Amino acid sequence: MPKPLPTGPPAQDISMPDDCSMADLISVMGETRLKKVARKNRRSRNQQIREGKVVLNEKGEWVPRE
Repeated sequence: MPKPLPTGPPAQDISMPDDCSMADLISVMGETRLKKVARKNRRSRNQQIREGKVVLNEKGEWVPRE
């Protein structure tokens, strides 16, 4: 039986300082991990686009369909 995965704080509880740059984020999390997170988010967004759950607004942002 596999061990349960560790639980961390909920995503909404995680915040970054305003003066944090991408270089700081890469040094802390690692470039490979950030690439994986970006791929996961793109896959999720593309699936939502295919299902028609999100649409492109006039600013060029993906927003939930109203």
